[in-house]
Amino acid sequence: MRAIEAQALALRDVPGADLVAEIDAAAPAIALPMERPLYAPVVKAPIDSTGIQPGDEEFAADALFEAVYVDPARLTAAVHHVLGSRTQVSLAETLREHPLEQGLAELVAYFALPDDEFTTVFDDHRQEEITWIGEDDVQQVATVPVVTFARTSPGIAWATSQKEKR
Repeated sequence: MRAIEAQALALRDVPGADLVAEIDAAAPAIALPMERPLYAPVVKAPIDSTGIQPGDEEFAADALFEAVYVDPARLTAAVHHVLGSRTQVSLAETLREHPLEQGLAELVAYFALPDDEFTTVFDDHRQEEITWIGEDDVQQVATVPVVTFARTSPGIAWATSQKEKR
């Protein structure tokens, strides 16, 4: 502070000195290390299994067997097929060539496809509508962020290996 004050006093008598000062904020942002709370371990809920009783024998378990399984390998193969020799492809382009067969469950599975040769990129600033024909021939619509599958490896090794398998 003293150095700034001394410089200001020295420039006070200089004619034509353009003295301008800019401040980033009206008040400084102060972050004190001791201001943060101390570590608090998570309290584990006790599990009491002493009161377990057998269920009703006439329980309708049909809902358990009606669960939809979406094969991520099939979806990954569809993305690779549409990618071909391109470096990127959108989800909408992929669905034009490989329409949804299992509805919303399949659409959500596209968002989390695990693969080393491409990455899934979400553009939260843009949205697109994905449509499919659901149960009872009713058209379903989902508004999702624009999704792009971008190749991470430079070659077309996957397509070549698939042709060799055939």
